[in-house]
Amino acid sequence: MTVIEKLLQKFEDRPEALCYREIEKILFYLGFKKSQGKSSHVKFSHSKCPQVLIFSVHNRDCKKAYKTTTLKILLQYKFLPL
Repeated sequence: MTVIEKLLQKFEDRPEALCYREIEKILFYLGFKKSQGKSSHVKFSHSKCPQVLIFSVHNRDCKKAYKTTTLKILLQYKFLPL
């Protein structure tokens, strides 16, 4: 099992256990593009996903709500196998 596969499995099992950098790695692996928002906000977009994922990053992490919402969106648009 590769590192990214382990991260994906961990993300599906317990999204709140990952730090922001690990989620960022997953999103890059899935083809998302990163753009800087205002101040501490970071945006991720993908041509196959109509929703923009926005994170507020503080102390190299983000809130649990951002992580669980991201997982729901990735599952909804079939970026992750269920």
